[in-house]
Amino acid sequence: MSDAHELDPSDHYFEQFLTKTEVAAERRVSVDTIDRMVRRGELPPPVKLSPRVLGWRRRDVYPITA
Repeated sequence: MSDAHELDPSDHYFEQFLTKTEVAAERRVSVDTIDRMVRRGELPPPVKLSPRVLGWRRRDVYPITA
C-alpha cells in the first residue's frame, strides 16, 4: 500500500473510524466482500458506534507492524 501518510501507531489518523462503505472503497472491494471478510475472520467485527451505526478503527483495518 503506497499511502502518503507516514505509518506512526501513535498517530490519531489510525484512531479514526471508518464505515463499511469507506472500508470497502479503501480496499477496492464491495460491501458484500467486507461482510464475507468479517465472517472468514479476515477483518475484525465492526464496533457499534451508535444504535444504528457500525464502524472499524482504521488501525484495526490496517494493522501496523513494528
